[in-house]
Amino acid sequence: MSSKIATLAELQTVYGVEDGYDLLEIVLVDHANERRARERVKPR
Repeated sequence: MSSKIATLAELQTVYGVEDGYDLLEIVLVDHANERRARERVKPR
């Protein structure tokens, strides 16, 4: 994964499908939180 949470090999061998979706949710929430934080410090 480009977010460095898991490698493709790990997703194929270590983690199951549900784990993959959980990791995806973590990435999406992290990105949303980062975007909100940037918007709060942006001058208006």
